[in-house]
Amino acid sequence: RSEVLDLVMIHCSANDVAILNQTPVLETLRTLQDKGLIRSVGVSTMTVDGGLRAVELVDAVMVPFSVGYMAHLPVIEKAHRLGKAVFIKRALYSGPAQDSQMPLREMLGPVLRTPGVTSVIAGTINPQHLKENFEAFAP
Repeated sequence: RSEVLDLVMIHCSANDVAILNQTPVLETLRTLQDKGLIRSVGVSTMTVDGGLRAVELVDAVMVPFSVGYMAHLPVIEKAHRLGKAVFIKRALYSGPAQDSQMPLREMLGPVLRTPGVTSVIAGTINPQHLKENFEAFAP
């Protein structure tokens, strides 16, 4: 029942640079933003080049990043310099934390402490995983 969406994210494939440069999706969302229907526009990218391009064009980016995969750190750093929001996907290696030998705090702590990281998307279909995620970072 909201007349304004806070954030609309474009979820790109590995063709993220082409999607950003050769389709009308950003122009369409910017028109809706100019009309006051969307507050922020973001892009979930797959490639570092796509992330670096997206940071120049939108308000927020979503990139894969974890203690075992830091290839998108240049995107996070550029977004931080430009004051853009950064959402992290795959911080738990796209699977439940307990499937890893690494404790949850050791998996998420370094990601959350990375300058420029705004939020971590840590979805799950298992309620127990969600409970463990919350408990690991509860004060």
